[in-house]
Amino acid sequence: MAAELIDAYLADPRSVRLDPLPRVQPGAPN
Repeated sequence: MAAELIDAYLADPRSVRLDPLPRVQPGAPN
């Protein structure tokens, strides 16, 4: 899991910082 997070961070650091939970955004519909 850690490797996946690191890979995602290297691929798009901003995406990881803004959206730490994959495809889960505040106020987003189910």
